[in-house]
Amino acid sequence: MDNRGQAAFEFLATYAWVLVIIVIVAIVFFSIGLFNPSTYQGNMCSGFEKLAYQDHVYDGNTFELVLLNGEGQAINITDVNVTLNDGSTGSSSSPLFVVPTGEGRIIVPVSGPFGQYTADVTVTYSTLGTNLQKKVTGVCTGVAGLPYATAAATGTLGVSLTSPHSHFVVGDTFNTVATITCSGGICGTVSAYPEWCTGISCTGWSNMTSSSNVQTSDTIPYSCGAMNDTDTCNVGFSTTTAATGDYRVNIRADSSESGVTSQRATTLPEVEISAVGTLSVNVTAPLNNADISNGVPFGVNATISCSGISGAYCDDVDGYLQYCSGTGCTSWANMTGSGNLSTSSTNPYACGQMSAGENCYATFTATGNNNGTYRVNVFANSASGVVTDVRDSTPPEIDIVSAGTLTVNLSAPTNGASILNGTTFDLNGTVNCTGGTGTTCGGVDAYAEYCSGASCTAWGNMSGSGNLSTSDTNPDTGCGVMDANSTCDVSWLVTANNSGTYRLNTYADSNNTSVTDVRDSTPPQITVTSPTTQYTATYPFTTPSNYTYTATDIAVLGGVAKLVRGGAYTSDGSTVGLWHFEEGTGTNALDSAGSDNNGTLVNGPTWTTNSAVGNYAVDLDGTNDRIDTTYTSAMNTTGAFTIEGWINADNVTGTKTLFSRGISTGGLSYRVDLVGLRIRFYIYSNGTSNRTTTTGNVIMSAGTWYHVAAVYSPSSYMRIYVNGVQRANRTNGIYSSLFSTTQPLLIGALKTTTSWSNYFGGLMDEVRLSNTARTTFNTNRNYPTSGPSIRPVSPITAASVVSWNSFTETSTLNGQTIDYQLSDNSGTTWYYWNGSSWASTTTSWNSASVVNSNISFFSTANNSLLFRARLNSSGSATPLLDNIDINYTA
Repeated sequence: MDNRGQAAFEFLATYAWVLVIIVIVAIVFFSIGLFNPSTYQGNMCSGFEKLAYQDHVYDGNTFELVLLNGEGQAINITDVNVTLNDGSTGSSSSPLFVVPTGEGRIIVPVSGPFGQYTADVTVTYSTLGTNLQKKVTGVCTGVAGLPYATAAATGTLGVSLTSPHSHFVVGDTFNTVATITCSGGICGTVSAYPEWCTGISCTGWSNMTSSSNVQTSDTIPYSCGAMNDTDTCNVGFSTTTAATGDYRVNIRADSSESGVTSQRATTLPEVEISAVGTLSVNVTAPLNNADISNGVPFGVNATISCSGISGAYCDDVDGYLQYCSGTGCTSWANMTGSGNLSTSSTNPYACGQMSAGENCYATFTATGNNNGTYRVNVFANSASGVVTDVRDSTPPEIDIVSAGTLTVNLSAPTNGASILNGTTFDLNGTVNCTGGTGTTCGGVDAYAEYCSGASCTAWGNMSGSGNLSTSDTNPDTGCGVMDANSTCDVSWLVTANNSGTYRLNTYADSNNTSVTDVRDSTPPQITVTSPTTQYTATYPFTTPSNYTYTATDIAVLGGVAKLVRGGAYTSDGSTVGLWHFEEGTGTNALDSAGSDNNGTLVNGPTWTTNSAVGNYAVDLDGTNDRIDTTYTSAMNTTGAFTIEGWINADNVTGTKTLFSRGISTGGLSYRVDLVGLRIRFYIYSNGTSNRTTTTGNVIMSAGTWYHVAAVYSPSSYMRIYVNGVQRANRTNGIYSSLFSTTQPLLIGALKTTTSWSNYFGGLMDEVRLSNTARTTFNTNRNYPTSGPSIRPVSPITAASVVSWNSFTETSTLNGQTIDYQLSDNSGTTWYYWNGSSWASTTTSWNSASVVNSNISFFSTANNSLLFRARLNSSGSATPLLDNIDINYTA
């Protein structure tokens, strides 16, 4: 044996055991599946019946399982047992409450094999209401310690309180109300607990019980159920204060999800429990020693006050109207509907719960039924039994006196005046009360009246319609109670509606039956001349160029003006292609990224206004429709990329390709599919070899919009996002680059060589291709809530406008509102109706009905009128404005 042979023999003799061990370890790793490609399929479970499997993961020490409650009622999971294929066992008996259709996350400590495993799982639970015990089993398989299972993103809880107010009397009941939110992922099953602590700005929280300083009868926590990103839950507890002092109240949100931190509100109400206050009453009307006409109503006004230390209360205070007969009398009686003095206000005036420093203004209308001297008062009565009831210590005295005589004298319009039909003019007059000292005409109302023909006497009250009309349909309230030798000036705006001869008058009407009602004995006579021509300006929202508006907020589309749904992307430095699908007609889908990757609608996709964002989307028939884009060098990225878009599937069965890029030899660079309820993402290194990642069952339904994004980061990860939430993440075996291709992006189908398949059926909108791995996405599809406006380009103009007659809106509000402003100078100044006149404004608006009721009072001085309409939305819907008609006389 030569030297080399001897050296080889010595090496084998020395290190042969090392080689044997390496071979044995390799065999063991292969047997547990580490070299088996099937291990890349992720973790799976079967069984569990109505507790539907959602997800699970096992890391060699802890088994975590997510089940969906399909029982139709709340359940309480009491025991979970896990047995692994090597005989290792683990159990958990921590009770877990799960609402109907909610997710329950179960964590069981168990130590077992590393690598491929099989777990037999038994879950014991009871249904609430029946207490029926049930037991279900399932079998789970996977690879321990390898991150192939897709876990839902852990969310963040938030709590905000909207009540209670700050001061309470001992024993009061109030509501603690909170809104609990989940953002950033899944928060699991969330429960709410009311808490309190002592002192201002305290932090040592205690649960409320039936014996604590701040109590609640709601001892069972409020369950919000399973909460996901953007979910909200409104909870309320009825709480009772049991002791005086300063307290803070809060609601704690507690999640069953181990990775979700419990939260309380950060801005907290502080409540002060205080003693009762002191009542006082001050009667301010009628005037002391006032003369009231017998039978005439008069007002008794009082201020009821609660005073005391800060936070003191006067519980449930009522005010009663009282009187007594004679000067300085003290024997008080409640006023009723009959007696020396009476009132129609037979029920007490309720001031409610009053705090220290608070006033309640009580007003009663009383009637003087018999001549004489009386005292009137208001009695403040607290329901607490602790607060002292009280009256005004210096009540006024009144005298009930005899009635006076009414007269009316009209000063306008001039007798014989000529009025143009459709114009507005004034009817002015003076009402007088005469008689001896101490007499009164009682409460006097005045009405505008007219009759047809010369010297007519059949008077009728003016209303909002008829031969003559007035917007002042209620009697003039300026006269009130009139004493001897008092006067009252009255005025109405009257509109002449028909040609002819009329007489005008003012009717003075007293509520004192002993006072004779009266009109002017020589009323003026007017002549209404023939009107000029009436016109109607019509504004149909069919031609966008006829209107001025902001196109990103409002669209004139399909014969209506409407709000534009938000969420459209703008091109940035990483955008390769951006297809808004806002063309609405033809077969072109332009690339808004500026890269000329324009698309073509092939085989007849149609346009629809049922869009995810903006105004239009594309409707693909699922048979042979597709969208081909044009390849440019900007599209040829082999590194990081993101493909995203909005989809609305006709159905959620089978496999449909959403986005794909082929290669000239028939293979693929990448593709994104809708597979039943899941989204699946492929990347390719050589056209055929691929890596995939798939979401769990994303809860999709046909006919609903979803935002889908697939993201690739070389050598790092493949991710899938649905509605902005990460739903899949693969980090193992990720290629360092994509297969280079000069083929364009295909939307809605899969192409291999020259044939197409996997056609997507449904709606597609707002597709974006980027050369970066994006992690955030705009999924806000709300309509603008800022109240954008639209107006015609040109106003109404005429040589001489006599009157503006009507303003009519045709619209579909969808639970939203539309309001308006008017301008008589082409939009330099805008006006709204403030209740009595048209006032200039930059912020106030009126509904169409208010504009229509008062447009006749809008200025005709400039012979011009322009309107603008503000479309108001809560964000979830848009009003639709079809047409505006404005009638005027010129």
